[in-house]
Amino acid sequence: HPPLHPALPAALDAALGDTFGVAVGRDGFVYGWGDPSKGCVGNGCCGSPPCAACSGCTVVGSECLYYTPEPSTAVNATIGPTATSVDAGADFVLVRSSIGGGSLWGYGAN
Repeated sequence: HPPLHPALPAALDAALGDTFGVAVGRDGFVYGWGDPSKGCVGNGCCGSPPCAACSGCTVVGSECLYYTPEPSTAVNATIGPTATSVDAGADFVLVRSSIGGGSLWGYGAN
């Protein structure tokens, strides 16, 4: 399978939220792009920090966005390379992991 984007390994699964996307790479890590305040995707910038504080973000109007897929440190620091699938809502991400024979992890708004 070809990668969706050169910065993203071949994907096992992908999902779209309101203003962001997430994917599980064949390497078992989760990648995110779009608005980092939704679903806590990207490299650890959740909420509305100044864009300069978010490595890899680009300012678009008043938004701070990731244009290219970034490893999601919020997710990967918790579960490591064990993601098997992903789903998303408007402002949250659900990640299924192989930990403990199968577990579900939630990130973003409750």
